[in-house]
Amino acid sequence: MNANIAERIKTAREERGLTQEQLAERLEVSRQAVSKWEMGLSVPSSENLQLLEEILGISLPKEEEEPPEKKKNPWKPAALILSVLLAVLAAFVVHASRVEAPASAADAGPPVPRISGVYFFDQTGQPLTPDQGDGWKQLKPEEPTLLLIRFQDYGGGVNAAVLYFTPSGTETLDQRRQLAVQAAEGRDFALFPLELPQDAMGHLDIVLECGGGVSVTETLNVLVVSQS
Repeated sequence: MNANIAERIKTAREERGLTQEQLAERLEVSRQAVSKWEMGLSVPSSENLQLLEEILGISLPKEEEEPPEKKKNPWKPAALILSVLLAVLAAFVVHASRVEAPASAADAGPPVPRISGVYFFDQTGQPLTPDQGDGWKQLKPEEPTLLLIRFQDYGGGVNAAVLYFTPSGTETLDQRRQLAVQAAEGRDFALFPLELPQDAMGHLDIVLECGGGVSVTETLNVLVVSQS
């Protein structure tokens, strides 16, 4: 589903003070259906698109009306992505440190999902260390980058991992855009080809969308600089 549609549904719902449950009741669908629409994991039917327009007072493009991609995905073919993913994940699982659960359930309370690690790799699966100090990561747009996110579920039901980018110096919703979304049910990792705006600096939000409307977010400061 087009990320722009997902964002417009979520934004319009929040502007009208509706919860996902309230919108679902008016549409006579499940709350999970609304959640998946807003995360871009599924597509509303044509009937639901019309109802959404009426309830939220917005205009939504139909899937066939959406503009085609302006450029080909440089990460195709899919077989290459899969092979790199498996190589990266296999190497990481063998050598990564184990993630420990909270020391005391009594002290910590019911555990919630958490992001346990964020790692960068090049397109061959070699680890990258883009740290520039003061919490900043410097990346080069000419060098395709893979972003590996590891998380601990603890039974909280992680449904999806989502990436957002906001240019530095602004927190306005119209400047924040969704880069990618990946279903994560039944897994403890997500691997993304990372495509950021060229010559930009800003905040990369890694969001875990979990059951019960819970979201877990980790923010990285990134600087994308072309080779001179």
